[in-house]
Amino acid sequence: LVDALINIVNKYSGQQLQEDLGLQENKKNIAEPLEPLQSRCPLPSRPQEYTLCATDGSQILPDRNYNADFFLLNISQIAFQIGTLELPIIANSTDFYTPESIDASEDFSVDFEKVANSPEFVSALRQEKELSGLLDLAISSQKTERPILSLADGTLIAWHLKNLRDKASQNQFLERYCQLLAEFRLHQLPLVSYLSFPGGQD
Repeated sequence: LVDALINIVNKYSGQQLQEDLGLQENKKNIAEPLEPLQSRCPLPSRPQEYTLCATDGSQILPDRNYNADFFLLNISQIAFQIGTLELPIIANSTDFYTPESIDASEDFSVDFEKVANSPEFVSALRQEKELSGLLDLAISSQKTERPILSLADGTLIAWHLKNLRDKASQNQFLERYCQLLAEFRLHQLPLVSYLSFPGGQD
């Protein structure tokens, strides 16, 4: 299997890959490599001190069976100053959403019953809050001359937005998501994500 993968990498390198990509009609979801796939780079030495920031969230969905027209988002944050004796920063925030609060929001123009109380909308909002909180945490935790890394739970590709049935909400979420990523770049804050498998040996 490894040999087969190596052969694929060798075949689809450089000009051959560029030509094959050029033949694709829909390039919207195709990642285009910026360097040869065979590139190998040695790992840099780990800094003695660095900052590590992370966020994770949970949600309580609306329950129509109990006439519970609300949902709740909980976002937890932590910032470690690795290699130092500085205490970690630990925080969490809880947001309670009702039809009235959604209607009053400047970020959305959606109907609560038809859109905002769906699991897809709640999940998209939670992930946006996680990333926004991570950005704020990283900015406030950044130390001069100390490397920093921000960890997001899940993939950085916003596949979850495809599940939103309301296209207007989908576009609003995507626009703000891109703005958040631009802010990470503007502040020179490296952002990575990880996939966690509950119950697995990860």
